[in-house]
Amino acid sequence: MTFSPDAESALASLNPGARQVAPDAAGARQLGRSYRGLLKQELIRAIEHAEAGLEAQVPLLHERIESLDPSKRFSPALFSGLSRIANAFRSESSDSVLDALQWLCSMSRKDLLDSRFRLGSILEEHWEEPFVAEIRKPPTDRHREGDTQVQPLLETDLSIVDTVYSNALQLIEEADADMYAEVIEHVTRCKLFQGGGIAALSSPRVFGAIYVRLPEDGVALGPYLIEHIIHETSHLALNALMAHDPPAGKPSGDSLGADSTRPAPSVPGASRHVRARAKPTRPWPSCPLPAARVPPRRRLRALGRGLRAGTGHPGPTGRVDPIRFGL
Repeated sequence: MTFSPDAESALASLNPGARQVAPDAAGARQLGRSYRGLLKQELIRAIEHAEAGLEAQVPLLHERIESLDPSKRFSPALFSGLSRIANAFRSESSDSVLDALQWLCSMSRKDLLDSRFRLGSILEEHWEEPFVAEIRKPPTDRHREGDTQVQPLLETDLSIVDTVYSNALQLIEEADADMYAEVIEHVTRCKLFQGGGIAALSSPRVFGAIYVRLPEDGVALGPYLIEHIIHETSHLALNALMAHDPPAGKPSGDSLGADSTRPAPSVPGASRHVRARAKPTRPWPSCPLPAARVPPRRRLRALGRGLRAGTGHPGPTGRVDPIRFGL
């Protein structure tokens, strides 16, 4: 997500700490504020463009967006809203633009600023649906069916994972306060899933959220979460920097190579740095859940055919009545 034309002036206003990729607490806070300011400006332009094309007015939405304070963290939903309307413009479909605008209109100011940290399953919040659907992409020449499986956790008790996540953050803070500040600045959600083909990801389309697959049983949760927290936070920081100026995010000069904490955009060295400096006294529980049992695609397809025919069987017993369940 690259912003213009304000990005150039915003880049010039960033201090050196914000313009380097190495962790820096003050720099992370300034970069976050500037990135949110660019998002706000881009959203206003997108809404004005949509109003002109649709010959419609949304003054209440304008008021909510104008009132946003970039010094406060935004909800990932706001970034998802900009992604929706940008995709709608690319589709050149007036209905898609109208739908995207309606989606933004439905968001209250509280929704826009809902940056309280949460850990939970994917698809607990409505703004995630387009992004998760994109992850579950159809087969391509380089991507076979079933390679990527991303499944929600339903009513799984995640209290142990929540506790371990908090402990992992504390360990990061003990090892490197600058890196901890970067995590706190950029990450507002940790979305957990089961499946295969992908371990973790983040995106400027849902900036603030990191998606992490629960590991298999027996894997120590603490080191696993530290690795992915740092890795995905680094991606988010790089996304924010590149939004100001794409070349700024490329490895060049001493900004990447001079800091042993993060010698390159890839960040295994950063998590090793944390583990090396942290107090090695914390016992980590393993994942409390068994290995993910994702139904084979062929079984799901068979169930779908059965539902359409009125003979679907979700298990060895128990018939599904498609009329009763509104299917």
